[in-house]
Amino acid sequence: MMRAQVSLLTASLLLFSCSIPAGGNQGATTRMEDVLAHPDLYNGKRVTLTAWITLRSEDQNLWASWNDHERWETRKCISLMNYDVLSGKASLLDGHRVKATGIVRSDASGRGAVIRLAACRDLGLELIDATSVEVADPGGK
Repeated sequence: MMRAQVSLLTASLLLFSCSIPAGGNQGATTRMEDVLAHPDLYNGKRVTLTAWITLRSEDQNLWASWNDHERWETRKCISLMNYDVLSGKASLLDGHRVKATGIVRSDASGRGAVIRLAACRDLGLELIDATSVEVADPGGK
């Protein structure tokens, strides 16, 4: 009986550990929909997302689809933090599907302490440097 309980406990722990979002030093490829649905699970984790990017005045965000951007569907958006690191290549990235790597922040506004005019919502992806975002499909838009 004890052996069965230990086996069950071990199997449960393994299953649980596989369901936790990856973090650490590598940017795990993560579905944007998962981060949108469970931002607190990803808070503080480094992830790589594939999304549409806007780098315009008062619109510095990642979008699940270009249609979501056009409709300003903020439930399908993650705001960018530290987007100034992209200033040298903003015109090359804006409006494209990209791979963006950064740290998820479930409340990038600091409970309202920080006013972020270019943000679609409080959920944010903190970019590290200019290499944090690359065009996902260089041949298309």
